[in-house]
Amino acid sequence: SVIRNKVYRSSIQANWQADGESFWYRNTLKDTTLEYMYVDARTAEKRKAFDHQRLTAAINKKAGKSYDATRLGISDMLFQTDSQRIIFQLDGKWWKCDLNGYEVTEAEAPAGYAASNDSGRRFGNGRGSFNRNELGPVTRRARAFRTDSLSPDKLWVAYERDGNLFVKPADGTDESQLTTDGNKEKPYGNFSWSPDSKVLVAYHINPVV
Repeated sequence: SVIRNKVYRSSIQANWQADGESFWYRNTLKDTTLEYMYVDARTAEKRKAFDHQRLTAAINKKAGKSYDATRLGISDMLFQTDSQRIIFQLDGKWWKCDLNGYEVTEAEAPAGYAASNDSGRRFGNGRGSFNRNELGPVTRRARAFRTDSLSPDKLWVAYERDGNLFVKPADGTDESQLTTDGNKEKPYGNFSWSPDSKVLVAYHINPVV
């Protein structure tokens, strides 16, 4: 297509964590390679969710597989409170990893999640495809409001005007402007509310020409 290998990081699908203030998401990069990011909305910290090469090497060693670090099809992932330990699902199997030393071990499915998603519907194509897991309660609730302009508690509405991001009470007109550096060529968009309605995330879209 015209935009193939020209438009990257074009959307956020925020997978909110149990604290309601942090989330991970996946970027699709050039040649459909994948990148996983972690965001702490409380501190505005954004970083790679893990070292992709180290995690893939650890998984390949433990599972006897040959996964590609640039196309690691993780379908679900949970961060523990210090964000240095993760539980994740890959090809229907759950694993846990201490990110301090990248030691990977098998894990039980977290409460509220299916033990396997082998029978689930597949999403995506080719090496970047992945399975949908039976979602846990927090993730399911977060995804339900992922693209809504209305906050989950129905009290706030987010919207874009002249490239910038605004919010206002759902039952009022007293708006607040959250950004000033957007414009029609480089607008803010793809809003995502946290499940508790306290955090709003949006992309500042910078087109590639």
